[in-house]
Amino acid sequence: MDKLKSISSGESINYECKNKDVRSGNFKTLLIFNSNEIPPIKDKSEAVLNRLLIIPFKANFEGIKDESIKDEKLKDKRILEYILYKALHLDFDKFIAPKAVQQQLESYQKENDSIYSYMFSYIEKEYHLASCVPISFITDDYENYCYENGYNSRKRIGKQLVTHLNNRFKEDNYRYEVKNHRFTKENTAELKQLKLNIKTQENNVKSALKRVINS
Repeated sequence: MDKLKSISSGESINYECKNKDVRSGNFKTLLIFNSNEIPPIKDKSEAVLNRLLIIPFKANFEGIKDESIKDEKLKDKRILEYILYKALHLDFDKFIAPKAVQQQLESYQKENDSIYSYMFSYIEKEYHLASCVPISFITDDYENYCYENGYNSRKRIGKQLVTHLNNRFKEDNYRYEVKNHRFTKENTAELKQLKLNIKTQENNVKSALKRVINS
């Protein structure tokens, strides 16, 4: 995946032919993959997602076959030269991401990243409205979510969940962060009001996901 990221952004990579010395080169090219299903990617970072455009092919080609496309048009030099000319002279800076592509990327991120998928459950339960939630509770809740939805759970999810929440609410006047926090009676009352099944936390210092108003 690291090499694919480098190739897609024009960075230098090392390569070698069999029984030859290692060489370095730049390959700035478009990578196109055709697949019935999209395989999971171990790298869950934004660096990968920012390089992806997932285009759903939902057209239905049932009906009368036009054999001339394969037998004539794809062998016609004039047609092929015209297509190549149009491709080389496009007024083009970057690919657009229409709504269908954005929805497909969103769907894939939910399938590929259990923490991203869990974020929607976290928001649906309104836990994101709490000023602070113990990371220990979030971890247990996340692992239960993974078990119920067939995901393999990951470790140390706090920082990644913070990243997803901050991206989700980047237009709002607050941010999320993970910090040690000494819980007060007010914190406990707030958590109980949100129906968190949690023990009393007063005066305990715990790692917490905090919701902080931007100054």
